[in-house]
Amino acid sequence: MRSIRVPDTRPSVVQGFNAADNYIYGAVGTGTSTNLIRISSSGSSVVFGSLSYTISGGDVDENGYYWGTDNGNKWVQIDLRLGSATYGQIVTSGTVTTAPEYPIYDWAYVSGGGNYLYAVGYSYGLVGIFANTYLLQFNRATKAWKTITNYGNIVPNLISTTTWGAVYASDDNALYASENGSGQIWKLPLPPAAGSTAKKVSNGPSASSNDGARCINAKGL
Repeated sequence: MRSIRVPDTRPSVVQGFNAADNYIYGAVGTGTSTNLIRISSSGSSVVFGSLSYTISGGDVDENGYYWGTDNGNKWVQIDLRLGSATYGQIVTSGTVTTAPEYPIYDWAYVSGGGNYLYAVGYSYGLVGIFANTYLLQFNRATKAWKTITNYGNIVPNLISTTTWGAVYASDDNALYASENGSGQIWKLPLPPAAGSTAKKVSNGPSASSNDGARCINAKGL
């Protein structure tokens, strides 16, 4: 794992890796000043387009589209397919009819996971203690959310500032999620895969804000 320092000094936490051109795409800025940028392996970046609202999570799917979201409430789909007549343009955007059942801050496309984007949500128990972790899916066709798995209280006894701030995927039908408060990284297999129990795979740094990007064809950790 490596970090890249981007010259643009605005907040940049919404990133996805495009396997078709080997660039990372991220959203920087807030509100109507938000831009989509393209980042090279050296860390240099160029502004790729304008967006009309703050983006909290994003990824590039198997077809070369960047999908951005505002905490699951809005979506934007941008064409990153080289040679396409709509290259670099917003293809669809809108607001969901029903918000996700639990708070989410990032989403990812999972190879083999169907026509969905996946996110990790959470709930709180008594006195704001971190409670259960949930797997949610966003239907790219209907633009509807669904909660599909409750993994239980896998990161117990954390205070309410805890969130799953970054998610990314691999080719083994699983989602990886980084928990901001503890820095723990968990593997969350998509059901109905055998052994679809959440598994802690690593300890990373804690962070108030983060994101992750990984090639959708990368091998599992």
